[in-house]
Amino acid sequence: MTTEAPNDPLFISSVARAMTVLRTIGDAPAPMAVSDIARSVQITQSTTWRICYTLQKLGYVRSDAQGLFSPGLQLLAMGHAAVAAGSLEEQARPLLNGLVARLDSVAGIAVRDGDDMVYMCRVESDQAMLTMNLRAGSRVPILTSAMGWAYLAALPEGARSTLLGQLRRRHAPVHARVIDALGKEMRRFVQDGFVLNMQVFHPNVAFVGVPFIHPGTGEVYAFNCGGVSASMTPAQLRRRPRRFPGG
Repeated sequence: MTTEAPNDPLFISSVARAMTVLRTIGDAPAPMAVSDIARSVQITQSTTWRICYTLQKLGYVRSDAQGLFSPGLQLLAMGHAAVAAGSLEEQARPLLNGLVARLDSVAGIAVRDGDDMVYMCRVESDQAMLTMNLRAGSRVPILTSAMGWAYLAALPEGARSTLLGQLRRRHAPVHARVIDALGKEMRRFVQDGFVLNMQVFHPNVAFVGVPFIHPGTGEVYAFNCGGVSASMTPAQLRRRPRRFPGG
């Protein structure tokens, strides 16, 4: 998320910095020190402290006895309200629960935000071998995730080329590493209606991705399902998308 837009007179950089700090705290797996937040968002520690202080006064973050910051109740309430507003998540959750129970896997739904896909919900089987610190609100890159590949597959060719060009300019090393596998999966999607992400997002993880275009809004969502690659072979994943919600 950019904190500066020098050619946009309507852009308020101070608000962008506060939102970046808020997102950094919200995405963190544990409470964060001001110094770590400042380093992550690349703004001065004094400015970061003032932003955190203001957010704490407003209830969006809270601090413990050690001065570490974590999400506050106001932020959690906003997140739950945003998720609850989407009827797709409510309708899909029972299907995802059934899917992960059958396959001993993890699954989720995501929507695009900038260069990332943001989880609307994520569920996992009690027997799932895969454990990752992902939850509603977590972000995964478009370029390396099954969620992102499914999103790209659903776009018209022109829109996909434009977005890939933007991602190449902003994330050149990652783009160069994944573009061959990504191109292969775009071709697979045309034939089979799904994409496979085999050990690209993570060396030991395999996922299948399927896009869903909302019939009312036209917004593109992505579903995924997967687990550790040792227990989910390419042959198994090729069979399973037919049971996938929206697939």
